Amino acid sequence: MAIQARGTLTDYYAIAFLNSVAATLIGCAVYFWLRVRFGYGDVENLLVGALYGLMYAIGARWGGQLTDRIGADRSLRWALAALAATLSVGWLSAHRAVPFVLMAFYGLVVAPTWTALEGAVLHVPSPMKVSRRVGLYNIVWSAANAAALLLSGVLIAWRADAVVWGAGLIHALALAGALRLGRRPRPSVAVPAAPDVRRPANGRRQLMTLSWIGNGLAYVLQWVFFALLPHLAERMHWSPSWSLWMTLAFFLTRCASFYIFWQWEGWHDRPGWSHAALWAAPLCLGSIYAWPTPALVLPLLATMGVAFGLTYYASIYYTLEAGDAKATQGGLHEAMIGLGACLGPLMGSAAVFATKSSTAGALLVVALVLVVNGVGTWAVRRFVPPD
Repeated sequence: MAIQARGTLTDYYAIAFLNSVAATLIGCAVYFWLRVRFGYGDVENLLVGALYGLMYAIGARWGGQLTDRIGADRSLRWALAALAATLSVGWLSAHRAVPFVLMAFYGLVVAPTWTALEGAVLHVPSPMKVSRRVGLYNIVWSAANAAALLLSGVLIAWRADAVVWGAGLIHALALAGALRLGRRPRPSVAVPAAPDVRRPANGRRQLMTLSWIGNGLAYVLQWVFFALLPHLAERMHWSPSWSLWMTLAFFLTRCASFYIFWQWEGWHDRPGWSHAALWAAPLCLGSIYAWPTPALVLPLLATMGVAFGLTYYASIYYTLEAGDAKATQGGLHEAMIGLGACLGPLMGSAAVFATKSSTAGALLVVALVLVVNGVGTWAVRRFVPPD
């Protein structure tokens, strides 16, 4: 295994923060840019999101193995350089096919940055145990999500193109941090993360599989939500900037939930928490589209943020705790995110096309997720060995 991470935890958390800001600009605000610059409708936005998710899943699966082979620092430098260069020029063309090419490339290349960061965070010398490292990592990137939403609202109101080239500049800043790591001496001794104090085995493999399903479905819902956010904003008579800022209710509570689940480990090895989050997320999103009023949307987004926080935390915690090839393990976790990000918009575009209504299409996706929840929960109990 060749993680070769020369930085400190602080170094990688700082790069993760910048990377998350840029990725959030592309993942959440780019759909308003697509409407302004290319006149895309809801179906086209959903198809762009589906292509991004597919390429992200491929990049994550390949990127995790690559990081374990060539090292986290080298993977970060190559990927960040490619992202910064592509976004800096990708916004210039007005050809209607450009967003598909741009988002496909972005999904393929941004995924390895996350597998590299996860591998590095789990590898660098520190007495901090796995759950603490993962918890702080989650807080860092999710706090960056909230900061990016504030920034994206300002950028959209000023100049929509700035969402794309601004993300490129932020990736360039992250690249500068990654290049600094290459000039540091390699640690003489690699000290892995301190192991957690394990409870007796209690269906750990079933919990990991359930968390993968929950996290994948959470990203199905999240990507449908953001691809259709321009439509929801029109229904509620919100400006693009205001609608992006309203989603802070989701991002802030998800960040807060990461802090809570970092400090309180009582949810470990307790499937009831994962089951609650599995069902709460789709019910919240369905309610948002069924009754889109500010009095309901904000608390529902906040509740959805907590549910998403637990499903994500459980997925990355149970996944990274298993095995020694941390980046490869992280690749599996990230691939499930990409799969959800692909299937969600793909299902959404088909549902919108079939129902001739973006609202009905979103509700149909929520209904399908609820069905998959039930089938997936039964299948895990029936076919996955407990440990």
